[in-house]
Amino acid sequence: MGNFLSKFLFFLNKPRVIAVTGENKSEIVKALTQLLARKFKVKKVLNAKLPIVQKNEVLLLKEIKDVKMFSFLARNSKSFTLVVNEPALSDYVFSLIKKLPPESNLIFSFDGENRKEVENSGSFNIITFGLQEKADFKATDVIFNGRTNFKINYKGNIVPVWLNKICDKGEIQASLAAACVGAVLNLNLVEISQSFQK
Repeated sequence: MGNFLSKFLFFLNKPRVIAVTGENKSEIVKALTQLLARKFKVKKVLNAKLPIVQKNEVLLLKEIKDVKMFSFLARNSKSFTLVVNEPALSDYVFSLIKKLPPESNLIFSFDGENRKEVENSGSFNIITFGLQEKADFKATDVIFNGRTNFKINYKGNIVPVWLNKICDKGEIQASLAAACVGAVLNLNLVEISQSFQK
């Protein structure tokens, strides 16, 4: 899980941490990297070794195989966000959710059957995304015309998004998941929309 120096610098610099699990992880990480690179230094963590971190970095954790490392990062980061993209939340993901400290963020693809169970798992901030009406961040008016155009709707605020290719549902979901993280990090919807145009 990293040597003494790595842990010491993590405690000292208190980076933000975003962990991603579930389907289309690569697409979500790609969308997050593109979104966050405009305002943050992003460092991807692809194994169980804790990297050397610098001040104001955002750690992007794609694989969550080391539960001890997950707990360490969740407890000691400046802010911790878990992004879950699963049709139905697995027992393993629920075990991770239960390790989230108060005031951390849980972002997950909307599933009405899971929401109540998730809400009873802790006192963290919950944001959902998807194509369903009740999702917090939802995609509407999806159009395919040589590229992909849709609108992100969040709390009555709507912005258009243009992706310069024909995308599948997974890539739209990835954009929505990234938009949720952007909101957690205080990016506005216009900034979020503009970041996806590339």
